Amino acid sequence: MKEVIIADDSSLARMFTARCLAAAGFSGYSVTEAKDGQEVYALMTEKKYDLVITDLNMPEMDGIELVTRISKEPEFAKTPVIVVTSAGNEEQRALLNNLGVLAVISKPISQSDLIKAIGEILESEGSDYA
Repeated sequence: MKEVIIADDSSLARMFTARCLAAAGFSGYSVTEAKDGQEVYALMTEKKYDLVITDLNMPEMDGIELVTRISKEPEFAKTPVIVVTSAGNEEQRALLNNLGVLAVISKPISQSDLIKAIGEILESEGSDYA
């Protein structure tokens, strides 16, 4: 079973993202929810996750800091990351790409955007997440 962690300070957004995964046929995924980057980082030190889906604007530790920390840790650096954001510009997207983020999805998230992003990750990683 693949382990996915979803980070967003909105419980509704986390639930919607998890439902999008399930509706897209990713039912073999175990989903963990976190309210901010600090919680994600702590959970990642305890368990291996196969995919991180994170919002950018969160309290305690935002998505940029989370992605920066993930990219600097050898045990986390290869974990695929998808960023979901209501804000975002080309400069920010370039920064995220340089930090190893494989996809950036604009809010409101749609099931088709999530499927496309995961599909691109599967192609680039050469692995089978489904």
